Amino acid sequence: MKKQIIGGPCKLYLRENDGTDIFDGAQCIEGSIPGNVEIDMMHAGILPDIYFGENVLLLKEYEYYDYKYEIDFDAPDLNKGERAYLKFEGVDCFADYFLNGKKFAHSENSLVEHRFDITDIILCGKKNTLSIIIYSPMIMAENGLSEGYESAYHINFESLRVRKAPHMYGWDIMPRILSAGIWRDISLEIEEENEIGQLYITTVRADRGSAKMALSYTLKTVHSKKSDMILRIEGKSTLGKSFTYDHKVRFVQGRFEFTVPTPDLWWPYGYGEPSLYESEISLISDGNVIASRALTFGIRTVKLERSDFVDYEGGEFCFLVNGEKIMVKGSNWVPADALHSRDKERYGKMLELFSDTGCNMVRCWGGNVYEDDSFFEKCDRLGIMVWQDFAMACAAYPQEEKFLSVMREEAEKVVKRLRNHPSVVLWCGDNECDVYIASVRGLDPDKNKITREVLPSVIYRLDPYRPYLPSSPYLSKVAYEKWQNRRYEKNGEAGWPSFLPEDHPWGPRDYYKTPYYRHQKCNFISEIGYHGCNGESSIRSFISEDKLWPCLDNSEWLVHAAEMTGPDGPYAYRIALMVKQVKQLFETVPDNLSDFILASQISQAEAFKFFIEDTRTKKWERTGILWWNMIDGWPQFSDAVVSYDFQKKLAYYYIKACQQKVCMMLREPDDWKCRLYVSNDTLEDAKGCYKIYDGESGEVIKEGEYYSKANSTEKVCSFDEFVSSKRLIMIEWELGGEKHYNHAILGNPAFSLEKYKKWLNIIEEKEGFKISELIG
Repeated sequence: MKKQIIGGPCKLYLRENDGTDIFDGAQCIEGSIPGNVEIDMMHAGILPDIYFGENVLLLKEYEYYDYKYEIDFDAPDLNKGERAYLKFEGVDCFADYFLNGKKFAHSENSLVEHRFDITDIILCGKKNTLSIIIYSPMIMAENGLSEGYESAYHINFESLRVRKAPHMYGWDIMPRILSAGIWRDISLEIEEENEIGQLYITTVRADRGSAKMALSYTLKTVHSKKSDMILRIEGKSTLGKSFTYDHKVRFVQGRFEFTVPTPDLWWPYGYGEPSLYESEISLISDGNVIASRALTFGIRTVKLERSDFVDYEGGEFCFLVNGEKIMVKGSNWVPADALHSRDKERYGKMLELFSDTGCNMVRCWGGNVYEDDSFFEKCDRLGIMVWQDFAMACAAYPQEEKFLSVMREEAEKVVKRLRNHPSVVLWCGDNECDVYIASVRGLDPDKNKITREVLPSVIYRLDPYRPYLPSSPYLSKVAYEKWQNRRYEKNGEAGWPSFLPEDHPWGPRDYYKTPYYRHQKCNFISEIGYHGCNGESSIRSFISEDKLWPCLDNSEWLVHAAEMTGPDGPYAYRIALMVKQVKQLFETVPDNLSDFILASQISQAEAFKFFIEDTRTKKWERTGILWWNMIDGWPQFSDAVVSYDFQKKLAYYYIKACQQKVCMMLREPDDWKCRLYVSNDTLEDAKGCYKIYDGESGEVIKEGEYYSKANSTEKVCSFDEFVSSKRLIMIEWELGGEKHYNHAILGNPAFSLEKYKKWLNIIEEKEGFKISELIG
């Protein structure tokens, strides 16, 4: 297949929707493909920087606008048997397509690619003009019919029938930006007479001795009546092993199995090398290669063992890769940018953060878009497992056949595009829709046809060897019945079921060591977070000088806490929450920005550290944690441990310390004792020397040798300790000739901020950060 990218500068027309597709007299500016209209409008001087101050609120005016992109391109001549297609990887959202003035297509889903045959209308060997009209999502949403079942939060009800990323309508972590644009590439694809079409490669079973693989294929060839064609796959792993297998083609579609001896398996980070096979697949007729395609894949099996609920006998929610239990440590992936044409350029630097902090999983949250192929390619190579939600969140979505058909087509395109990536270990139906349907609507989520019928059917047809979870958290029919028959409380108020094996225990967000957090029963935490203020230079990049401080009753801080509707809006609590969390830990709230930043970052860092260490020291009772979240998708105050401009907060470094592959951690004092544990999240035994000492005095509390079996967590020692003590404990251990460090703060609030500053000077020397860089 020959491919030509169509993009770069173009004409962009904008006008308020008038019910037609006529743009005569409309304002015209220079646009860009790929791009978002807001970026082009900023470049043209129509809009200021929408990420600064309260400027994002100016976008409300443009929610009822239509846009027209126009770009010229030169088309090549077509040879005999060739066909021309235009492929659009991301058009947001309701769009009509014209080539040389002739309408040839319509689309209504911004989340998936669209490909159209233009062979009969393209001007070969000449200049062509491509136009795309994008209509207001608000106008189009008004044409839909609402049913009694459908429901969403009042600020984004209009999102239900529109296949845009849910966050665009406003979320507690993202601004309301109903963006439009051609946000991913357009390409002209020329199919030749002989082509290798769809390929799906999967691991049927595997161990270190051999792997049984299966390859499904579709072919297009003028040689289809011949019986001497061969489909050859040749692969070589990144570690050097190679194989070749020939399959005799009897039909233009098929599936065959083959064996790879002593394969180099793909492993998640920490458990082995994420080995990949670079392969060439060739269609051979009469000894001649008539078509070929490159395909990168990994050899690995994945299984999710789970129960419906946790009872007195326990529960289960555990990923097994290549038959080995995996202790999951990772984070949730929110939009890389609120304006998605910028996503791709941020992937590399963002995923480096996950790798640097020892993450082995990323959960692609359901309020987002489906990321570009390059995102998954990077995860493949880094050994980062991907939990992929389908793009639905916190709502009861339409159930009529038309919408089910839309979701079926979307799922088919997403699964086909991503199923060859070994990093993808789970398909998940949505984010929190089960809990929303049950708690807000009082209905049985097991009757949701999208996640109980449509999506599992698509996955079983197209990707049957990968696990599927209907929702996160998932309320099975049995769990829902159990929930209905049981009263439960969360901080004195009705809350989510506490008996789910996989859950989002956000809780009251008070002191992070209260019983709510310490006594969580879930086996797997897939969301949990805690606020932390940005550094001052980061704040200055999006807050006006006269609005820097104080933070309360501050309209700009409020907007950048994603509250778009004012001080009485649903997310107006978030700045006050950050202040309360500081007061909870230090009793008083600093009266200046610099100290407030530091106090808030300490509060967040200690909370994340506790959540992760509480999980790791309970291995395998607890099997994983995906904290919320690594990095912001726009400049804001949030739970992220890295701000939008890539400035790291203190929590980033604490997480890096406690997510080491082999890590020593102290549990909270209990029965007059404080206990030291070593968690080994590798497939090799670990041993060495350790030392625990008082951070201020240097007094050695315990020292000796430790031994840790592969993939285990074990108690190393204990020492006498009082709950009332307030002191810094440093932990040092040797592994493979290198020293490693972690710390623990013993005692209960309130702590002295001035005292903690002294502790930070001791911690930073060992854990590799500079305080001045965090708050500056």
